[in-house]
Amino acid sequence: MPFEKLRVGLSLKFILLTTLLIVLTSLTLGLFFLRSKERDYLEFLKSQGISLSRTLAFNSEYGVLTSNREVLSKLAQGVLQEADVSYCIIHDGSGQILVELYRSGPLKLNPPDWILGNALQLKLPGEEARSQDIPTENGTLKGFDAATLVKTRRLAKTHERVELLPGYLGILEQIKRRLKIEGQIIEEKIGTVRVGVSLININHAISKIKKAMGMITLVVAVVGMLITILLVQLIIQPIRRLVYGTRQIARGDLSYEVHVNSRDEIGELATSFNQMTIFLRRSHRQVEEYQKNLEQMVEERTHKLKETEAELIRSEKFAAIGELITGITHELNNKLTPILGYAQIFKTMKLDEKIARYMDIIEESALNAKRIVESLLKFSRNTPPQKAYCNLNDKMKETLSLIEPHVHKNNIQLKVELDPQLPRTMADPSLIGQAFLNILNNGWQAMEEKGGELGVKSYSKDGKIFFSVQDKGIGIAKEHLTKIFDPFFSTKEVGKGTGLGLSISYGILQGHEGNIHVESVLHQGSIFTIELPIKTLEHTSPEYVTSKQEETPVKKGKILIIEDEPSVQNLLVDALENHHDIATAMDGREGQRIIQRERFDLYVIDLRMPYMDGRELYAWIEKDFPREAKKVIFITGDTYDKKIQNFLSSVQQPQLNKPFQIVTLQSLVSQMLEKTADRT
Repeated sequence: MPFEKLRVGLSLKFILLTTLLIVLTSLTLGLFFLRSKERDYLEFLKSQGISLSRTLAFNSEYGVLTSNREVLSKLAQGVLQEADVSYCIIHDGSGQILVELYRSGPLKLNPPDWILGNALQLKLPGEEARSQDIPTENGTLKGFDAATLVKTRRLAKTHERVELLPGYLGILEQIKRRLKIEGQIIEEKIGTVRVGVSLININHAISKIKKAMGMITLVVAVVGMLITILLVQLIIQPIRRLVYGTRQIARGDLSYEVHVNSRDEIGELATSFNQMTIFLRRSHRQVEEYQKNLEQMVEERTHKLKETEAELIRSEKFAAIGELITGITHELNNKLTPILGYAQIFKTMKLDEKIARYMDIIEESALNAKRIVESLLKFSRNTPPQKAYCNLNDKMKETLSLIEPHVHKNNIQLKVELDPQLPRTMADPSLIGQAFLNILNNGWQAMEEKGGELGVKSYSKDGKIFFSVQDKGIGIAKEHLTKIFDPFFSTKEVGKGTGLGLSISYGILQGHEGNIHVESVLHQGSIFTIELPIKTLEHTSPEYVTSKQEETPVKKGKILIIEDEPSVQNLLVDALENHHDIATAMDGREGQRIIQRERFDLYVIDLRMPYMDGRELYAWIEKDFPREAKKVIFITGDTYDKKIQNFLSSVQQPQLNKPFQIVTLQSLVSQMLEKTADRT
C-alpha cells in the first residue's frame, strides 16, 4: 500500500537520523577526549624528559670534569630504567661523546644526525634545558630529545684595590693603605646531557583508547537505535490513525473520529482533530445553505467591487486633473480680470447703443467665464457647494432656454415634463445649472446629424429628486459606459468635445450627495438620470455683488498697488486713479523698498508674486510696521488653494477674488479708507 510505504519511509528516516545524531555526538565527544588525552600525555612526556635531563646534568658535573666514563655510565643506566626513556648521551665541553647508551627492544630510538652534530652549538639563553621533536620520515612524531647543559662553578681572581680613607673636619689625619683581593664565582659550560623519550608506549595506550571508544560508540548507537524504534512505534501508530482520519475526511466522511487514549501531545492533537471534524460538519451545512444563492451573492459583490474600483480610479483621475485645473484657472482669472474690469469701466462712459451692447456682451461673457472657472475650482478642490433652498425645476427651465437655439437649429424637438409638485431642496443653483447644461448639451449633440426628440423629465420618489434626459442619438457602446464620467474621455469626434463635461457634472452631483446614472443602446439613444436628495432649509448663500450695487461715498486716499500682472495692475490703476493717489510695484521686493521710504493709507497686495509673495510681504509689514498691517487688501486668483485659505483666515484681512467687479473694488477700497481714518 502507498500508505505503508509512506509510514515505513518516515520511520526509517527518523531512526537513521536519530542514530546518525547519536553516532556523530559520540564520535565528537570521543575525539575531543582523545585529543585532550594525547596532548596531556605529550606534555607529560616532555616535562619528564626535561626533568630527567636536568637531574642527570646536575649529577654528571663531577664525571664530566674528570671524564670518568664509569661514573657517567652508571648515572645514564639509572635514567634508562625510567619508562619511555630510549637513550642517554653525555658530551664533554669539546663535543666528544663520553657516554652513549640505548635501550633495546621496541623502545629503541636513534637520535637523528642533526641532533648529534649540533651538540657543540647547543645554545640555551636564559634556560637550563629544552626539548625538540624527533619526527619520522613520513612526518609523524617519533619522540622527544631533551637536552640540558652541564655547568660547573669556580672562583675567578680579578684585581687588587687600594682604598684611601679621608680624615674628619677637613684634615687628613691618617692614610691607610689596605690591600684587598677580590674575585667572583662564575658558571662555565663543560658538557651536554641528552635524554631521548619515545612515544611508543603512548601510541599503544592511545590505540587502546580508540578501540574502547569505538566499542562504546557502537553500543550507544545500537541502544539509541532500539530506543528510537520504540519511540517511533509509540508516535507513528497514533499518527497513522490521524492520517487515516484525514483521508476519510478527504473522501467526504465528516463523521469519522480518531480514538487515542494517551494524554500527551498526540492525544491533544487527536482531540483537536475531532473538534475540527465537528467544525467542518457545521461549516459544511452552512456552505450547503449558502450554495443556493451563492451565484447571486458573487454577482452582487462583483458588481459592487467594480463600482468601488471605478470610483477609486475616477477619484485618482479627478485629483490629477484638479492639480492641472488649479494652475490653469489661476492664469485664466488673471486674464479675465482686465476683460471684466475694462468692460465695466467702458459701461460707465457715454457710449452709443451698439458699443454699449457690445460691452454688455463682453461683461456677460466674462461673468459666465468667471462662473465656469469657479465651478472648475470647486470641482477640482472638492469644495462644499454654496447651497440655497431652491426649486430645481426653475434652474432646469433656465438651462433649457440656453440650448433652445441649438435645438431648433438642428431640427430637434424638446419634450419637457417637469413635475409641478417637485419639492424644493438645498443645492447650489449655479453648479446644478452647470451640470444640467453639460448633460443637455451631450443629449442634443448626440442627435446633431439626424435630429429627433430630446425628452426632459423631473419627478420625486423615496425622498429623492430625479431629472432624466433622454435622447434618440447614436448611443454609447457598452465598453464605454464605465468610462464616460472619466476626465478627458469622449466618444465624440476630435474637436467636438473636451471630455470634461460629464466628469464635471459627476463631481458636482457627488458634492451634493447625489449621483448620475446612464442607460444606453448603441444607435438607439441614451438616458441620463440625475439623482439628488431632498433636504430641508438650512441656510441661504450670500447674494453675489453685481454691477448694479449702490455706490458708496468715495474717500480719497494714497494707495500702493503691488501686483506682478501688468494688465491687472493697469486695471487697478485705471479704476482708482480718478479718486486716489496711486503708486505701483511689480513684486514684493519692490513694494518692500517703497514702504521703507513712505507710508500709505491703503495697500492692495497680490498673494502670488515672484521673488517675494504677498504672504511674505505681509509678514514683514506685520513685524516692522504693525500699524500698516491693518491697511492691507489681498487680491488672489486661487481662493481654493488650501495654503491661501489658511493664510487669509489667520490674518482676517479683506480679500478680493479675481476676476472682480469694479464696483466691488471701489466699494471695498472706500470702506477700508473709512476704517483706517477712524483708527487715526
